[in-house]
Amino acid sequence: MKILIFLGLMVTSSAFAAVPQVTVEELLTLPEANRKIIAGMQPKNFYSKVVDVAFDVQKPMSLRWKALMLASDLGKKSAYQDLLKASRSKEWFMRNAALVALKDQDDELSFQVAKKLIQDRALVVRSAAVEVVAQSSDAGARTLLWEELNKKYNFKNTSSLWIRSQIAEALANRPDTLEKNKFMALLSDKDSKVHPAAVVALEKMTGKVLGSKSDPTSKKVALWKKEMSF
Repeated sequence: MKILIFLGLMVTSSAFAAVPQVTVEELLTLPEANRKIIAGMQPKNFYSKVVDVAFDVQKPMSLRWKALMLASDLGKKSAYQDLLKASRSKEWFMRNAALVALKDQDDELSFQVAKKLIQDRALVVRSAAVEVVAQSSDAGARTLLWEELNKKYNFKNTSSLWIRSQIAEALANRPDTLEKNKFMALLSDKDSKVHPAAVVALEKMTGKVLGSKSDPTSKKVALWKKEMSF
């Protein structure tokens, strides 16, 4: 309640009130924008309290996630070591949260962490890593994505997991002309969910659009196979 009263006072031009001393748990119940405002007005040792909550295994997952995000916002570069620690956590949501936080702070560092987490045992963590790698300008980013596309852990038995279509779409977003044969090979992949990305990539590389917009992907794949003399 005291936080709500304080926020109400803040919006009035004549109001003046002392910054309320709040607990991390109280603060994390607020919307993100308000949370950041009040957190920035707390004493310097507040950051360490936020980090304590983030790493408290007795706290619920949602609270710890918010705490790690807030720690990243408050600490900026000084939070990197705590974020790296979280990226090595035994708990998947902490590894995932660390990567999400680093993505907004440091492109190079987030890429280095993503290179490790792209092989994570948790699918949702691997997916977050793919997103970071896909946005990276690092010379090795595309090579890494192509390598991950056919890793065994991205299949369940012989069926593809949805992350393969995510990887294919990321690769097709900015295709390299030197990858033409790789995208052509994707047209014959057993997982039809990667076929649309292959078609998009070939269209971008060649400047050709085979068939009409209303044609199903299967027909477009057949046309491209014929075009490329499969």
